Formats: sequence, structure tokens, C-alpha cells
Amino acid sequence: MKRTKNRIHTVLFMLLIALAMTAVVGCRSTRKATLPGALTLKELKNLPAVKAETKNLSAKIKLQANLKGNEITANGTLKIKRDEGIIISVNALGGIIEVARIEITPDEALLVYRLGRKYARIRYREIETFDALGLNYNMLQSLLLNEIFTPDGTPAEKGIDKMDITAANGEVILSATNKRIKYTFHINPSEGNLVLTQGDYDDRLNVDCNYSGFTATGTGKHPARIHLSVEDISLNLQLSNMKETPLKLNRTTDISAYEKIEISNLLKLLKQ
Repeated sequence: MKRTKNRIHTVLFMLLIALAMTAVVGCRSTRKATLPGALTLKELKNLPAVKAETKNLSAKIKLQANLKGNEITANGTLKIKRDEGIIISVNALGGIIEVARIEITPDEALLVYRLGRKYARIRYREIETFDALGLNYNMLQSLLLNEIFTPDGTPAEKGIDKMDITAANGEVILSATNKRIKYTFHINPSEGNLVLTQGDYDDRLNVDCNYSGFTATGTGKHPARIHLSVEDISLNLQLSNMKETPLKLNRTTDISAYEKIEISNLLKLLKQ
């Protein structure tokens, strides 16, 4: 029972932005002066997906999630403040009423159902499979910001020197792997955009994150469409009115009037 609960929480973390979405070392070293697809190593390091210069991102979102055959559709807002937190607010009546929100920080995730006055909390350190699969907040942050990340936490601009670099189907492909986990990043060399991130976790969990509809936002371009899939759960995010201006995360400070329940039960309420 405990193992099943941990597995559910792991999948929900990976899809925490869908109302639920690395401490790995030993990457193989491959250095190439000239890369496939007419990209030099210097040019690759200067791509926005590698330099990770976005400090803040806000946007309106349309969210469509498929949770094992059950669909959830909602509108809301997304706010990301690098290394501090991610907040997704689900709204009704044209944004006047906040129905639910997800607050994701480096240590935990909080899901609040305003209308039902209930909440659920996930503390990553309490989930055994998080450490086993090398999952952490920085990974989710990178997925949402359309960035390359390294398994051992080294900044991507430096970590690329330790990645395998190949080419296939007109894309430059970067990969980092150890005995259990492999990350793969696909780059369109003509546009310099990161179009696909994949994670293979010891054949226990597979993650695909596709990006499209790149739109200028400030420091570069950000995808207006993100499609994330984890096993039989998928999420489509459509982003509009994207901005990189400074922002403040208004996190929930007092939740004493709300009832705490399991996150799986809270998701059932949200689907009603």
C-alpha cells in the first residue's frame, strides 16, 4: 500500500502543474568542437534554453489534463519566480474567482481547493521514490521554463561539456545518463529552440515534454504550448500574454480554516 501511495505521489509531482507534475552523478564525458546541425559548442552554450536567464515568467493559461481517462479543463494564471516558487491559479467567472491553486516550492507542493475549503500537501522528503528517481523542484522549474538541466545540478552552460551530443532527424540531441536514469534534450538547430525533453527513470517512469509555438517574451522565446505526458497521464498547457517582468508570489500563509485531505481525494473533488 505504501509503495502504491509513493508511486501515485511521484506521478502527481511530475504533473503537479496539471493539478497534481537531480541528484544523479556520473554523466559520460563527450566534448565536440563542431556539433551536428551546424551548431558550434559556443553557439549551443549561448542558447536561451542553456543560459537559463529567465528570472520571472507570468502568463494566462488554458489547461487540459487527462488523468487516466478523466479530463480536466480549466483557465487560470501561471507565475514562476526562479528558485523561489511556482503558482498556478485556476479561475472562474472570467478570472474574478479563484477556484483552486497549486503552490510549488523547493521543499513541498500545496494544492488548495478554495470553494470546498480543503487542501492537500506533498512534502518531497516524505516520498521515498523522489530520492530514488532523482526528482526535485529544479527539474520541474526547468520543464516549465523550457530549459536544459543537468542530472547533477551543474548549470547547463557548464554541464553541456559532460553530455553526449548527437544528431538525428534534423535535431541536435543532448543526453546525460547513468546506470538508472537518462535525460534527453532535442534542439531545433535552425531556430535554436528546445523542442523536446525526455526522462527515462530506470524503466519505472517515462516523461515526455514537447514544446511548440515559440513566442518572444523578453530574454528570448518561450513556447506558447507545452504538452507533458507521464505514463497514462497527460497535460496540455496553452500560454498567452507571457511576460518576464518582476513579480511577487502571493503564497498562502494561513490555511487553518481548511480541511486537510489526501491529494487523490482532492483531485476527485476538482473533477466533479
